[in-house]
Amino acid sequence: PKTKILPNALTMPRRIKKTLLDKYPNLDPKDTFVVYDTLNVTLARAAKLIAKKLGLRKIAICTDDPYNISEVGEHYIDSVLHYGCDAHGYFCLTKGLEELFNKKGAPSIIHLGIVEKDEVEGKAYEMPYIYYGGALFYKDGTDALLNAFIEANPNCALLLSGHGPSKAKAIELSKQNPRIVFLGQVSKIENYSYQKGAA
Repeated sequence: PKTKILPNALTMPRRIKKTLLDKYPNLDPKDTFVVYDTLNVTLARAAKLIAKKLGLRKIAICTDDPYNISEVGEHYIDSVLHYGCDAHGYFCLTKGLEELFNKKGAPSIIHLGIVEKDEVEGKAYEMPYIYYGGALFYKDGTDALLNAFIEANPNCALLLSGHGPSKAKAIELSKQNPRIVFLGQVSKIENYSYQKGAA
């Protein structure tokens, strides 16, 4: 008979659970936590299985909004939010991530030192500008934005940053129109700065 191979995403959480339980059979629920990265759905599922089996509390580490990750489907985003929103505590890089994941008001820590939007100066440019930063996809309207800018011909520049399939079109149009500027990938601080300086 043929051996049926289950997808890794289905079997891996159970294998992780078994490995940890074999290695640490006497975990004390009073002082043991399961810590996991919300963006790794496999580990998040394993964390849920282990916590349920042993009566442990889960701490979610929230480093990014799944909606900001390009080339992922709705199922991935839904899974990240599903497994990320039922933790007993949160370690988040921003207040926005804490608000996104910590729907039940569990204890949380927002790591100090992460730059928030209010802490940066607006980026100056040689003329007023419209700024778009993020995933450059047709489905997200990048091509429509470029086409509308060319058609409207406003008295300002269009600055774009990010990555994705529409990057090629942005670069091509920036060569044809000096008011379209492709910045490439920018840091979070630069992104906030461009947002603040936009017209």
